[in-house]
Amino acid sequence: MRLKQLSYFAAIVENGSFSAAAKDLYIAQSSLSSSIAALEQELGFPLLVRTRSGVTPTDMGAIIYRDIKDILRGIEKRRDGWQALYRERLSLDALVRVAVVPGAYPILTKLLFPRVNGAYPNLHLRPSEGRGSLLLRYLTENRADLIFSDCLDCEIPAREREAAENGLCFLPLRRDHYKLAVRAGSPLAKKETLTPEDVAALPLACYFDGDAAAEEFFARGFDRVRALEYNSIEKIIEAALSGEAVGCLPEFTIQKSLPLCAFSGELEFKTLEGFAVPFLHFAGYRRADADAPEIAIVKNALEAEFASEAQ
Repeated sequence: MRLKQLSYFAAIVENGSFSAAAKDLYIAQSSLSSSIAALEQELGFPLLVRTRSGVTPTDMGAIIYRDIKDILRGIEKRRDGWQALYRERLSLDALVRVAVVPGAYPILTKLLFPRVNGAYPNLHLRPSEGRGSLLLRYLTENRADLIFSDCLDCEIPAREREAAENGLCFLPLRRDHYKLAVRAGSPLAKKETLTPEDVAALPLACYFDGDAAAEEFFARGFDRVRALEYNSIEKIIEAALSGEAVGCLPEFTIQKSLPLCAFSGELEFKTLEGFAVPFLHFAGYRRADADAPEIAIVKNALEAEFASEAQ
């Protein structure tokens, strides 16, 4: 059953004949007759009483005609709403500056931005990177309109307080854990859980700007002098893939990012025995911008991308 068949049937009832309906619909009468015959065959009962003077609906045909009119009116209403929404989206011409932690940058630019731009073609998104409290400063100094960051569980109250004191909104998104990234096929990859002894001989590849989780790893036996400090997820992953280091990376964001590059399936993420670094991904924006539609659009898209039991 197709919508076109239903609209054809309604036109026949309203015109009182196949020939008049065919002229009204600008189609051949034979095509119209075939369409209604197929509809009657599918339903299993006749819809029209055919006479020399025209056609009238059967009892079931009259019931179906009323239902079809309700359906068509509903579709017209939906169509009007879709057109209004499209005009609204086209009229939303704004710039949103989004700053994120480096690990989430591929997710932002290759997943989130295309989805938002597909729905709102005139909503311009400008990405940038930063880490830790620097991102909150981006908001207070009006260098970003929305941020995606993270903090250790123990730091959450302080971050929430800092946000509130600076007129910012702190929106929890998803909990995550730092894991050790090791090359697939290596002896370490065969173990379910790594011990400090397993990884003590290798340097740790981490972000160069003193990531709190990396600092904790260092304190548990990694050689700070031999650390490989990078400013991008790709370089950390490359160091882990080469076998010259163990990568320190957030599990969820990296697994979301890996399909976007050539490293998928080549790394395994391991837990270090006796070590857990739970932390929270969160979004932030200025309270004064909370009702801005462009902020709400990006914030909602970010929530959908990182949906989890954040609370």
